[in-house]
Amino acid sequence: MSSSKTRIPLWFATAGAALVLLTTSAIGEALATATVSAGAPSGTLSTTTPTVTVPVTISRPDNPSLLGFSVDFTVSSPLTLPSGNGSITIGPFLSASGATATFQVVNHGGGNYTADGVTLGSPCGSTAMSGTLFNIALSSASPSGSGTVTITSVSLRDCSNATLASVIGTASTIIVDNTLPVAAVTAPNGGEFWVAGSSHNITWTATDNSAIAAAGIDLEVSTNNGGSWSPVASGLANSGSYAWTVPATLSTQALIRVTARDQYGNSTQDVSDAVFTIAGATTTTVSSSINPSVYGQAVSFTATVSPAAAGGTVQFKVDGVNFGAPVPVVAGSATSGLNSSLAVGTHTVDADYSGNASYAASTGALGGGQVVNQASSAVAVASDLNPSFVGNLVTFTATVTAVAPGAGIPAGNVQFKIDGLNVGSPVALNGSGQAIYATSALAAGAHTVAVDYAGNTNFTASTGNCRRTRS
Repeated sequence: MSSSKTRIPLWFATAGAALVLLTTSAIGEALATATVSAGAPSGTLSTTTPTVTVPVTISRPDNPSLLGFSVDFTVSSPLTLPSGNGSITIGPFLSASGATATFQVVNHGGGNYTADGVTLGSPCGSTAMSGTLFNIALSSASPSGSGTVTITSVSLRDCSNATLASVIGTASTIIVDNTLPVAAVTAPNGGEFWVAGSSHNITWTATDNSAIAAAGIDLEVSTNNGGSWSPVASGLANSGSYAWTVPATLSTQALIRVTARDQYGNSTQDVSDAVFTIAGATTTTVSSSINPSVYGQAVSFTATVSPAAAGGTVQFKVDGVNFGAPVPVVAGSATSGLNSSLAVGTHTVDADYSGNASYAASTGALGGGQVVNQASSAVAVASDLNPSFVGNLVTFTATVTAVAPGAGIPAGNVQFKIDGLNVGSPVALNGSGQAIYATSALAAGAHTVAVDYAGNTNFTASTGNCRRTRS
């Protein structure tokens, strides 16, 4: 289209120069030409934005009254008008100066349309420099792609019904992305046993044919098999991993849900394939009925499991070896059987709490271990003939016993002494803790008979005696 080329003088002065006369015959048309463009769409077509709007705008360098317009344009596949011709609505430009405007749309088929707008009555036309002639609402059922709105012809008229110069500006490209991201929870994904208060990584994968949004990942947890959900974290980057401090809400029916959003707002969710357990943490402490103890003394051990409601069993271990069968935990406590076979020394004592469906296992140890000291011993000396006569064969019997609370039969050697002098060699105690010395060489008179027990690993040394009368 063209405008009239009236020669209008244009005077201007420049510093230090004479006045110069120019004409607009070369540039007048450009200055008077309006540009009609298909503007940028209001967004991207997606599952969250099923409709976008493209404005058809006018921009002009001067403002003669514009009575009306006729614009031909094409809408390409895969774009559609969701309400047919009703998807194309008049904009505010024609009524910007107070005029009443009317508008109609013709569908020529094949995506080709004509939009006509005109002002009615007074004032005539619009003197606005720029604005929106009409809007086009668009949608698409395509999973992805793009389409265009392209202006193919423009006719502008002034109030005398003369043609106003115009040019076609930009086309508009509309992106279509109705494809959902693909997301999957990879951990916890069923069967895990995570303890409240511990730290574990929630992991996932998320991909999209465009891109996952910069803060497009949300994580949630359910403790009732999906009946309700609570936030874990939102607005995460798609790193694939989140360090989670497991909450204190215990559950055997826990699930994790990930929501992934792409850059256009399409979203998808995935849930753990099966439930996992959020278990309660437990502590186990160990105590001894008596510590230190002595050899042969019966000792029991008690494990205290917290919380008391945990239930389960405790396996006691002494020096790393199971001691007895597992003992049920009742009201937070389990006590071993009696142990009287501990050797002298220090022994490790552990209690392994089994845990159960709702509580985690734990292990406790007896602080400092169980200390077992030597038991005290006592020696009793007896004579089979007292008083006796010179030349009689007299037998002395030494019996070594444990002193309570120690127990057991001492072993080792004893040394018999008569009147303070060793007689014979040390004699080994028999299985009953006894040793015998016999002699017929006692002189007449009273004699002191003593027995020194040397002690051994389990018993302390001790001495016993008796007074022997000789006639």
